[in-house]
Amino acid sequence: MAQAAELTDWLASCRHYIKAGCESDALRVLVANAVKVLGSGQWGDGAELIRTLRATDEDARIAVILAREDVYAGRVEEGLARLDRFDLAQLDPTTRALVVLAQVHGLWWQGKVDGSGDVVNDLLQDASIPDDLRAIARGILATLSTTTDGRLPEAVAELEQLARAQEQTNLSFYVGISHYNLAFTRLEIGDYRRAIEDAQLALSSFDQVPGTPEETYGARFALGRAQLELGEFHVGMENLSRAIEGTSMGAVEQWFESTSLLTVLGERSNANALLARGLAHPRSDVAQNLFLAMIGRARQSLADFHMSDAEQAMGTRPQEWRAMTTCAWGHWLDLRALIELARRDYPAARARIDEGQALARRQGAGLLEG
Repeated sequence: MAQAAELTDWLASCRHYIKAGCESDALRVLVANAVKVLGSGQWGDGAELIRTLRATDEDARIAVILAREDVYAGRVEEGLARLDRFDLAQLDPTTRALVVLAQVHGLWWQGKVDGSGDVVNDLLQDASIPDDLRAIARGILATLSTTTDGRLPEAVAELEQLARAQEQTNLSFYVGISHYNLAFTRLEIGDYRRAIEDAQLALSSFDQVPGTPEETYGARFALGRAQLELGEFHVGMENLSRAIEGTSMGAVEQWFESTSLLTVLGERSNANALLARGLAHPRSDVAQNLFLAMIGRARQSLADFHMSDAEQAMGTRPQEWRAMTTCAWGHWLDLRALIELARRDYPAARARIDEGQALARRQGAGLLEG
C-alpha cells in the first residue's frame, strides 16, 4: 500500500512506511514530494512526520518544510535562518527554487520586499528550474511589481494564467494564494465584481488548508472591501467584521487597513479600537504596518478637521513615502490633497490630485484614480 500511494497520496504513503518500520522510505517519499507538501498547505503534517522520523534540517527540502511551519507559527527569523545556511549553487533546480521562494515568503512576512524582485528574477534566468515553480516565481514577480511601478492589468494577466494552471492540480494552498493576489490586484484596478469572485475562490481553497488564518482573514477583507465599494453595505460590513476578528500575524495588517476604511464609513469607535489593537501588537513595527497606521491616524484627524494632527501623522519627509511603494505615495498624495483642500489652497490641491491621477493611470489603478 505504501508503494502504491507514493505518487497519489504522499502522506498516506509515509504513514504506511512508518507503520511497516521502513522509516528511510518514508523520509524519501516526504522529501520527493516537498512541492506537494507546500502547495497543498500540509506543511504541518510534513513537519510532524519529520519529527517522528527524527530527520534534521540539514536536507534543504526538510528545511523548507520546517521553515514554512516556523513562519506560520510566528518564528519568521528562525525559519529564515534555516534557509540561509544553504549554498544555492550546490542544490538541484527544484530544491534551489523551493529555498528561494521560501526565503521570499519569509521576507514578505517581515515586510522586507526590497531586493526580492531581483532574487526572483535571478531564479527565472535559470532554465533548469521546473515549469511549475517557474510559474509561481513569475506570479510572485507580478505581485511584487504592483508595489512599485508595475502595471496592474499585466499583473492580473500573469496571475490569471498561474491560477488556471494550478486549478488543474490538488494544491489548494497555491490555488488560494493565486486568487488571493488576484482579488487584491483587482481591488486596486477597481474591478470589484471580479475581486469578489477571486476572494470567494481563495476562501474556498483555504477552507481545505489547515492553519492559514492570515490568508483567510486577508481574503475575507478583500471580499468585504469590494462589496462595500459596490454599495453592498450590510454584507460588506459582515465580511469586514469577520476579517478583523483574528489575532494572528497577518490579521494586524487588516486592522490597520480597516482603520482607514471604517473612518471613512463613519465607524469611528470601531476604527479607534482597531488602531489601538494594531499599535499594541508586536508586528506593528513592520514597515507596511507602520505606513498603514500613519494613513489611519491621518484619516481620523482629517475626519475631525484637525489638519495639523493629520500632517503630524503623515510625518515630515514625503520622500520616505515615495520610496516605500507606489501605493504609499498614492495615499500620501491623496491625503495631502485633502489637507490642502480643507485649507483652501486649491492650486496645491489640484497639483496633488493631478499627480495622483497620473500615477494611477500609469499603473491602471482605478481605485486610486477615483
